Amino acid sequence: MRCLLFIALLAAATGCHQKMAIQPSYRPQSVSDFFSDGRTSRPPVAGTVARGQLAVRTDTVLYQGKDAKGALTAEFPFEVTSDVLKRGEQRYNVFCSVCHGLTGEGDGRIVKRGFTVPPSYSTDLSRSYKLKGEKILLTDVPVGHIYDVITRGYGAMPEHATQIPVNDRWAIVAYVRALQYSRSPALREKMGKEKSK
Repeated sequence: MRCLLFIALLAAATGCHQKMAIQPSYRPQSVSDFFSDGRTSRPPVAGTVARGQLAVRTDTVLYQGKDAKGALTAEFPFEVTSDVLKRGEQRYNVFCSVCHGLTGEGDGRIVKRGFTVPPSYSTDLSRSYKLKGEKILLTDVPVGHIYDVITRGYGAMPEHATQIPVNDRWAIVAYVRALQYSRSPALREKMGKEKSK
């Protein structure tokens, strides 16, 4: 009988109300007579910067891939060095190669299992420009276009803005250009002519 009584007391003890559950704190969006505006939710202090928003995003080339006029940029926002290309290759292999393949030909592992085939970086037309009625090879699109597709996604490709930091996205763009350069004789010839001017 004592054993049963002990078990019943243990069961009753777990149902005791915790004092921590009742606190004199306000709940979000409730009414408050403490503040003159009657709200419990307080506006942010002037000059407060949200976490992750420290940099003022006035550099539209860096953050949006667009120039001051809103057009997709043809220029990188920083110098493309060998370190940038190495970082781009590493990030590309992590985030992009599963679909686009290690060479950018659209033959990644997921594609081999039935996922939508992405375009070849070196031989295919841009699908978004094609929808606008323009036939432009991916080797000829501005770098801002590639950055924008990585950031916001397009078609079957999801957006990667939350996964890949801004500078890493640009490093991937640089690496994609390097892949295109290595696989497209037409692009090498075009870039050679531009460099000689």
